[in-house]
Amino acid sequence: MEKQACDWNQRLADEIDRAPAGHPGRVVRTLSEWLPPSAVVCLDVGDHVLWFNRFFQGRGQEVLVSGHWRGMGFSLGAAIAAQLALRIPRS
Repeated sequence: MEKQACDWNQRLADEIDRAPAGHPGRVVRTLSEWLPPSAVVCLDVGDHVLWFNRFFQGRGQEVLVSGHWRGMGFSLGAAIAAQLALRIPRS
């Protein structure tokens, strides 16, 4: 199992190395490298969720994603709720 995980991570790294600057996988991987572990990520519906699932390497971040029905606009309400509930300081 460990070898398969290593092979998978290498495959993703190779994809990112070959990808142009604006490639969604490269953007998501860069985001995962720069977000602090205390960050809250709110995802809406769409293809970006697939890129996020494939390339995001979490380090303790909280990820909020719409449940069963995948309603459009979820991330805005989730971000506001996270701000209020967690008392996240605005920057």
